[in-house]
Amino acid sequence: MRLPALLLILCLLHCSADVRQVPLRRPFPAPQPGGKVLYIGIFDIISSEREEMVLPMKESFRSFLQSERYFADVRDLMNDAGAVGKEDLIIDIRIGMQLDESYNWWYTWPGVYPFSAYWPFQGRQARYRTEMDVQVNGLSEQPIRFMCSRSNTDSVVFYGFFRVAWIESIIAQTNLEIFDECSRRIVQTVRLYDTKSEKPSPEKPNRR
Repeated sequence: MRLPALLLILCLLHCSADVRQVPLRRPFPAPQPGGKVLYIGIFDIISSEREEMVLPMKESFRSFLQSERYFADVRDLMNDAGAVGKEDLIIDIRIGMQLDESYNWWYTWPGVYPFSAYWPFQGRQARYRTEMDVQVNGLSEQPIRFMCSRSNTDSVVFYGFFRVAWIESIIAQTNLEIFDECSRRIVQTVRLYDTKSEKPSPEKPNRR
């Protein structure tokens, strides 16, 4: 059997994982009175699935920020651009995703030829990495920028050509972890600047 035919068999056998794993939204708590309103400005995803992921991922991340119970409200700037106050903040977020897969061909090749689809030993490895580039506007004269990143790996030995649920599971887990980490990091950054900007109460004069 020629190499092109073998590659065709491999393509037919190989099942691709769905990277569109959006973390479940967290319950929206009641607005916190007296706090700042946080607006989500730019929210972009560097992925071939971008068009289908941006809106659900943005809404999911908004729920993570709201669940931190620090901001008066978390809103989408696209819907409330005219309502931004002087004390309110705007965050811009860009998300990068990368899924790398490989096979251990030492014992997987018979699953391509001569025992196509019958050979059970199909060692498949997967590594998923995601990054969130965050920019917080409104805390100081210059935007505050930082990066959050998470990665997870896993592998299977049997029937790796066909099994993808385990890959989608690590994608979902990694996305959940980075949303949790990044939402906390944003709150910690804002809280730090709020603490620095608080003016000490004037001391009362000593009575003689």
